[in-house]
Amino acid sequence: MNYILDSVRPTHWVSGHFHVKYTAVYPHNKDTSRSKDSNDKTMFLALDKCLPHREFLQVIPFGREHTWEETKKDEEGEEES
Repeated sequence: MNYILDSVRPTHWVSGHFHVKYTAVYPHNKDTSRSKDSNDKTMFLALDKCLPHREFLQVIPFGREHTWEETKKDEEGEEES
């Protein structure tokens, strides 16, 4: 997986059917041979198994820069309403 992350450097990586939901940020090494548009980090989201009462689905807004922390704050705000 590290080879793919370091070669492709996607902005996001989402994986499903884990046994737990978690987020992580994978930092990439600074590489001067890459273009300026190359990502310096990949935001990773692992989703839980698709079972009742489990967190297996998450809506992620694309089209602008955001962080998982913003998404988490949005979810917490919806729960308070």
